[in-house]
Amino acid sequence: MQRLAAALFLTLASAFGQSTTQTIEGFVFDTSGAVIAGAKITMTNTGTGITHSITSGAAGTYTFTLVPVGNYDLRGEVTGFKSETIKGLRVDTGSQVRADFRLQVGQMAETIEVSASAVALQTENATVGGVIENNLAEHFLEALVIYGSALVDHQFAVFLIPCNPFCQLYS
Repeated sequence: MQRLAAALFLTLASAFGQSTTQTIEGFVFDTSGAVIAGAKITMTNTGTGITHSITSGAAGTYTFTLVPVGNYDLRGEVTGFKSETIKGLRVDTGSQVRADFRLQVGQMAETIEVSASAVALQTENATVGGVIENNLAEHFLEALVIYGSALVDHQFAVFLIPCNPFCQLYS
């Protein structure tokens, strides 16, 4: 029984951890390909409405770190150029999303809108991440109710292997 409780505790504790290594990064260019330093980049989480702004560096780069999983819109703007909005960026666990801006000469009041592609190709690193369903604990507890007496009576060790969309119980 103690082994079963320990296995349950360790499984549930690990199931609720989430990676915080997600980033959104990119470059800010003009239409000729020259980098633009000092551009204001604003990231908006479309689910919560929370915004965060940073400024592109001397090399025209920007990086938002520790980005929570979710959907985002980005806006790039600098004096003397039309602002540009990139809509529908998806950030998944462990991902590094790349979004470059190509600002056109004009007034900031004019806006260019770009829709993000459905699939983001990872070119920055070989990290692969995934999302664990929130109902992992629910499936484990259901299995415990169904198979619980057999596990306690026969002293089987329980290992839960997370998989989407269900979990499998192995002894």
